[in-house]
Amino acid sequence: MLANVAEDKGGEVFTRFNHIGDYRIYQRWSMGSSASPFGRVNLVFGTNGSGKSTLASLMQECVDETLLPSADVRFDWQEGSLATEQVTSPGHDAWRRVHVFNRDYVLRSLRFEGGDGPRPDALLTIGEANVRAREELAEKRARATEITARRAELRAQSTAASKRRDDLMRSAAKTVVANLGQVGDRFRATNAYTITQVRNTLRQDRSVLEGASADLAEDLVVAKAAPMVSSTHVTRPDLVNEADLESIDSVLSESVTDRAIDALAGNGERAEWVQAGLQLHKDLDRCLFCDGSITTTRREELDAHFGAALLHLQRRVDILIGRMEDSSSNAERHLTALPLSRDLYTEVVVDFDNAKEAYSNALAVYQASIQALLDALQMKRSNPFDTPRRPADLRLVPPSTADIDAILSRHDARSQTHAKSVADAARRVELRYIADIASEVDRSEAEVTRADDEWTELGREKVETDNRILALADLEADPIPLADELNRSLTRLLGRDELSITTGPDRVTYRLERNGSPATALSEGERTCIALIHFLARLRSSAVVDTQPIVFIDDPVSSLDHNVMFGVSSHLWAELVPRTSIAQVFVFTHSFEMFRQWVIQLQTGRRHVPGSATVHELHIRNVEANGSVQRTPTFVKWPHTDSSKAATLRSQYHYLFSQVGRALEAAVNGGTLAEQLDALALAPNAARRMLEAFLAFRYPQHVGSFDAALRVAIDALELGPARTRVVRYLHAYSHNEEPDIGRPLQPSEAVPVIQAVFELMRILDADHYTSMCAVLELDDALLTGDAGALSA
Repeated sequence: MLANVAEDKGGEVFTRFNHIGDYRIYQRWSMGSSASPFGRVNLVFGTNGSGKSTLASLMQECVDETLLPSADVRFDWQEGSLATEQVTSPGHDAWRRVHVFNRDYVLRSLRFEGGDGPRPDALLTIGEANVRAREELAEKRARATEITARRAELRAQSTAASKRRDDLMRSAAKTVVANLGQVGDRFRATNAYTITQVRNTLRQDRSVLEGASADLAEDLVVAKAAPMVSSTHVTRPDLVNEADLESIDSVLSESVTDRAIDALAGNGERAEWVQAGLQLHKDLDRCLFCDGSITTTRREELDAHFGAALLHLQRRVDILIGRMEDSSSNAERHLTALPLSRDLYTEVVVDFDNAKEAYSNALAVYQASIQALLDALQMKRSNPFDTPRRPADLRLVPPSTADIDAILSRHDARSQTHAKSVADAARRVELRYIADIASEVDRSEAEVTRADDEWTELGREKVETDNRILALADLEADPIPLADELNRSLTRLLGRDELSITTGPDRVTYRLERNGSPATALSEGERTCIALIHFLARLRSSAVVDTQPIVFIDDPVSSLDHNVMFGVSSHLWAELVPRTSIAQVFVFTHSFEMFRQWVIQLQTGRRHVPGSATVHELHIRNVEANGSVQRTPTFVKWPHTDSSKAATLRSQYHYLFSQVGRALEAAVNGGTLAEQLDALALAPNAARRMLEAFLAFRYPQHVGSFDAALRVAIDALELGPARTRVVRYLHAYSHNEEPDIGRPLQPSEAVPVIQAVFELMRILDADHYTSMCAVLELDDALLTGDAGALSA
């Protein structure tokens, strides 16, 4: 956001948070190109749940060296104008300089003991130094140096052993693929069979390795043998058979009772010709063939001849003919669909050929019978008045598939046995290559475990040692002036002097009193203020100043009322920004007013801010990856040159209007599912607070009652499409008929709900609505989902 206002003088600082592998909401996360490199002072604004506190907790775990390796942190680190290096290890020297103030710090830094009130650790256990304390401090510092060096050695040993172990498993995987690549999909390539399969096998019960090949050469021959494919059994549809002869005989012997024309009744060819011509001469008085007159009497005779009974019989004959032709085709098709002899195992080929020939012979007899029946049926159709007979000795027996199916089943069984033999041999070969490296992998794994265990144990000792060093170093301070300073700061921040801090009788602890009595019931805001004052005072101690500290402040005003918030904000600015002894400052806040105040101070007082400054927003964005949507924190630079962004600083209402409007524009303009989810996230929270602020000024008599103000707003609308739309979307998500847009929505519902909110605002105050859209550079028609004008 802001240019450098003074050259950064020395000191190592963070410039980017490049990568976090696995830490709570930060999953395979990168900072992205929308953020600028960090400066000396860095202000980050984000709503609750955007990942600010998680990032602060990650920093503290890095300081404590308790961060799991899976977090895979990679932060850019730079000293002055020198080349950038990456901080990837929790044991890096950078973390010695990092100091984090967050809710966990408040909980850690205040301790209650009986009626004496809270007793903060470290800074508040201050007394006169003595020889014994100085001797112990020297011993602890020496031990801390030893631990740091030893942990670096252990980390190098663990890394080397891990690489040796992984190289062994990766090499075994490549050997398996090289020798078994042609044996099934499992081993087809190095991206299919990888170190993961080898690792999973070694993590099983080691008795599985007893199945490793004892004769590798023989098993490789079996595994690489080409198997015959299984045959494809062809399912033949049911064919007409002896059972259908009765229906055929019935149709052939049936007589038509209509009045017949003698010249047609005995001649089927003529009858077919005349029947076809009836439709051609339907509306004609003369014959198209001979030009003779077609009399009414002749038409009546023809209609009687080709009556309903004759047509019904012909339809039944057609159905039987169709069945016979389909059956003939299916029987023939089954024969041609059978596999070729060359595709079968040798031991079944002779039997298969014999069975196929037998089927072919039976098929010829069957087809001859079918043809004889078709001839008889066709004759019956042509001359329904005739009663043709089928041959008395005709049989209708479909060729049997039983022998062929039995032979193909023998082939399939043989094929399956071969496949199992190949699979078993391949498994034995695979286990042989894995068994060959198992003992060496175990030795490397044991070395990794030993190094990691000692590294972890030394890490715990280092935390204890560092805490003791800090406590002993703080004992060198004089508690009396510090107590006076804390009292002054506490009174200034809280705006009252009922709380006071005095030195305890042992000159090591402090006593906190409220109006002269032990203060044992502190509010969360009071605890936050006391812890923050301690934290800032600690940053001024010589032991901390010498390290050029890097300070992270997370939501310092989250539990404070409005008046106290401004005091804390100003105090933080005075303690952190002008002091050049602090190398770098990060302030995370979800308070818009604090964010607004700091941005204005950074812009207007830049000549008083040593070093460079950046301003970012931290958003939760829904990102589509690998077919799913993942909620991801996203750093976005706040550009002071962007007029629409600058306009949002005028009030929290301006900011909410801009935030909701821009999410809606993204979702409407061909928005993806991820962008719809972004809009959905705003509907129950930001959109409601925006509408609540608007209604508070529109209907001041209902301030504090959102539901009452919303009912009055809806009642003010005239009947019509606009009112119907607004009422539909606002009341559709209500409980007990009370408007509540906080009710959960589906992704597809978020856009119309937010558009209904903007539509209501435009109807109630069009000038205000269009002015807000203009100053924030938003499309006023798009936000309401209607390009036409609306009227109340």
